[in-house]
Amino acid sequence: AGAFGMHGADFLASMRAAVDGKVLNGNSYKRDWIEALWPAWAAWCDAGVFDAPLDARVERLTTSAMRAKVNKGKEAQLPESPLCEAIATYVDAVQAGRAYFARRRAALLHRLRDEGRARVARLKRQRGVQGYDDLIAGVAAALDGAGGEALARALRAQYVVALVDEFQDTDDRQWRIFDRVFGRGSPAPALFVIGDPKQAIYGFRGANVHTYLAASAA
Repeated sequence: AGAFGMHGADFLASMRAAVDGKVLNGNSYKRDWIEALWPAWAAWCDAGVFDAPLDARVERLTTSAMRAKVNKGKEAQLPESPLCEAIATYVDAVQAGRAYFARRRAALLHRLRDEGRARVARLKRQRGVQGYDDLIAGVAAALDGAGGEALARALRAQYVVALVDEFQDTDDRQWRIFDRVFGRGSPAPALFVIGDPKQAIYGFRGANVHTYLAASAA
């Protein structure tokens, strides 16, 4: 606000001269928005509420922005003002603020997600119910636990051969289960998978066609 009060009038005059003299790109710098910006800028300064948004076009008045839009051969006539540096400082502060609030929003969403997952898991335990994802997660966790090898042996004893149809719609976790129990983790592998990567349509549900490609390479 102080810089605008001291240098605003002179800077406006130099911007008018730059536009009229075709110093700056005419598509980016026009008298109409420049003339409209100044009274709005003055009102913003007078209000003193500096966390209120200022017209975003003020960013075009930094020295770096104008250098990027100066017409060839007119570099020496580029408008100069101490206000340009003040604008750059303001723009940096606004961008830093936006980045901060974006990080805070992301952190809040993560906390809400984690709390939601914890509540759903608690309700499932209380009601004694499981979903399909829970069945997969339970087997994966059990195989990774202390009794994982005993579970794998029990599954091999119960199912001599494993056949997985529509394999293109599996995911990495499911493949690790099959591979551990009936594939490369077995002393006598007996695993058949059938699928067509061109028919992989369940990416929205977590299916990963790259799992199919990795499995075919294995």
